[in-house]
Amino acid sequence: MKIFPIAVAAALMLTSMAGANVALAATEIRIVSSSGLKEVMLDLAPEFERTTGHKLVMEFDSSAGVKRKVEAGANFDIVFVTPPMIADLARQGKLAPGSGTEIARVGLGAAIRAGAPRPDIGTTETFRQTLLNAKSIMHNKEGQSGIYMSALLERLGIAEQIRPRIILKTVAGPVAENIARGEAELGFQLISEIVTVKGAELLGPLPSELQTFVVYAAAFAAGMRDPAAANELLRFLATPTSAQVMKKYGMESLAR
Repeated sequence: MKIFPIAVAAALMLTSMAGANVALAATEIRIVSSSGLKEVMLDLAPEFERTTGHKLVMEFDSSAGVKRKVEAGANFDIVFVTPPMIADLARQGKLAPGSGTEIARVGLGAAIRAGAPRPDIGTTETFRQTLLNAKSIMHNKEGQSGIYMSALLERLGIAEQIRPRIILKTVAGPVAENIARGEAELGFQLISEIVTVKGAELLGPLPSELQTFVVYAAAFAAGMRDPAAANELLRFLATPTSAQVMKKYGMESLAR
């Protein structure tokens, strides 16, 4: 029988205990998130789970849909929605006070079918003219992107003129998927929800003078079970690696 030196045996014991502690500490983190972060979170999840041992269980919907689910009593640990929604949910007692943390922001973009002509949307005037020329335009009925687009059309003075050609999307899922199927010529949504859709292309962001940004923040459920694990996720989202993944999907990291 081989005899290990005492120091080696002790080291092995400590290693074994450390492994056991990691296993015991591993937990399931339940997330309800706006679809704007879907591709980012799906991309980052395997590395986070590999390095921490925690398991992410994620559900995605529009920001408004996520807020309704939380208000209806959804079972979750972390919510990812806009800061105003987090403030409202905190006032309702659904979230831990003071737990809101900004994660990322993303601008709006225009989607076209892959291979379709690429009209100019680089300036306010060319953007306006492209909208006037489009046979059909789709954007969400609700959510920040949809609300903003409705207001922008009014601001540009063309809302009534193009109203018959506007298609409002009322079900979950990227507008770009409808564009890829040829259901509209031009679509508007968050850039992060356009760049991953097969069969659609990002025509470009809105002109800088018309652009708006949707900010996503994270907050913990009131009385959540394991804030330590949730805090590990927030620290992970603040790493340079996570920032690079966000950039790949047209998002800018705000996590610190």
